[in-house]
Amino acid sequence: MKSTLATGLILFFLTLSLGIPHLAIADEAIAPPSLIGTWEGPLILSSDENMKLALTFSLNEGKYTAVLISSGMGIYAMPADVVRVRGLNLTIRLQRLDLEILGTLRLDDSGGKIQRIDGSWFQGSEMVPLVLQSVDSPSC
Repeated sequence: MKSTLATGLILFFLTLSLGIPHLAIADEAIAPPSLIGTWEGPLILSSDENMKLALTFSLNEGKYTAVLISSGMGIYAMPADVVRVRGLNLTIRLQRLDLEILGTLRLDDSGGKIQRIDGSWFQGSEMVPLVLQSVDSPSC
């Protein structure tokens, strides 16, 4: 009985260890669709206070850059210090504001277009959920 259980466990872990690297390689090889353009949504700070914000993404020497726009905060194209896209995960940092935005790119059914960015706005000790939609130009 012990040898059967041990053999089963060995086969299980061997199968698992052989399958994971192939999945990881396949996942890394898939690049998400382009983020280039403007993404906008509400920043809901409380039940009676919200303001629009927008992020405009572009490519510079093969790397994403972004600027933050929010007239409610008096920000008109503040550049992000860090813009990182890894798979479908997005990280944006603006050190001057002690701000970090962590998001997930949500794709359409075909996987060929980003429908929205679901994320969180972290500033100081505050966390606010954030949903950004693609727009032609910022309205804030």
